[in-house]
Amino acid sequence: PKQKTNTAASPTYVCDYDSNVTYLYELLEASQWDQARDRCQSHPLEVKTWIVRKDRISKAVRWKILPLHAAVIFQAPVTVVSSLLEVYPTGASQTDDQGMLPLHLAFRHCRGAASTSTAGAVAPTL
Repeated sequence: PKQKTNTAASPTYVCDYDSNVTYLYELLEASQWDQARDRCQSHPLEVKTWIVRKDRISKAVRWKILPLHAAVIFQAPVTVVSSLLEVYPTGASQTDDQGMLPLHLAFRHCRGAASTSTAGAVAPTL
């Protein structure tokens, strides 16, 4: 991940989806939940890394998310969401490019009991 300058106390890490996406994101996208959970522990920097996808022509940001946002969107088990939050609890209060918190995404993308469990995992950290 590439470190960007940030005025806050902690640095911001960003990777480009099309050229250097993190392995953690690839595992989440592929629904490899056990491996993703292990990767959170072995590579904590990837948990804090924003994944950005830009338009190939205009270079405008199409979307920007943390692995926590991705886990919620891909309906990862609560154990994966909890692992991400354990490593980077601040992720629960970070908004994506659309101004959405992971909690918002949990209600949008998850169904039934999974939505309640995921929301419950994300909400206490806010």
